[in-house]
Amino acid sequence: MKGDAKGKRANLVVKVSSDLTSQIAQGEFAVGDKLPSESQLVNRYSVSRTVVREAIASLRSGGIVETHQGAGAFVAQLPGAGDRGGFRPVDLKKISSVIEALEMRLAVESEAAALAAERRSPVQAARIMEALDSIRIDVEAGRSPSKSDFGFHMAIADAANNSRFAEFLHLMEAAISPRSQLDGPMAEPQRDRAHFETLFNEHKKIADAIYKRDSELARKAMHAHISGTLNRYAEMLTS
Repeated sequence: MKGDAKGKRANLVVKVSSDLTSQIAQGEFAVGDKLPSESQLVNRYSVSRTVVREAIASLRSGGIVETHQGAGAFVAQLPGAGDRGGFRPVDLKKISSVIEALEMRLAVESEAAALAAERRSPVQAARIMEALDSIRIDVEAGRSPSKSDFGFHMAIADAANNSRFAEFLHLMEAAISPRSQLDGPMAEPQRDRAHFETLFNEHKKIADAIYKRDSELARKAMHAHISGTLNRYAEMLTS
């Protein structure tokens, strides 16, 4: 039960930080604006103060916000503003756009996994394992692990100890589990438990390699995981 609670908290942190990032990107908060207070965010999202603090810390590590003791959190820059031209949003209606994003993820996240294996702290390793456990819980319940999947990849990005990896994942969030966000012919089909278990096993190989500090195995495991998704979309494009 303790692991379940930690996994749930990790998912809530991702939800709050992702939602705030989206609001900033959409112009609801401009550079220099103060974000709602800790108490206001607690009430808005119905989460604990710990969740809010960790979500703000994630945004701060990505350079999106800066905090001033006693004053609160302020928008430092728009998501992607540190990159020339920024990232164009992933167009979920175009398979080609999703493939482009997956190819970027293939390169960036494979290296992030390798660095995480080298640099992760014991606490970061534990968070990765907690995120993996959240995926397991979804799989055992017969649910698509799309949300817990994002939490897992974010935990690895954080463990790479380079804030740019977490920032990149926030920008690429729509391409983490794209079909779960679609309607119509590209919508995610019903999957059986065997499919979910395959996904869990792919994530477990990544987590185990990082836990063992095997950077090359972590790189290969992440590459294989994202390649499988990329290949499925490539088949859709040519069918």
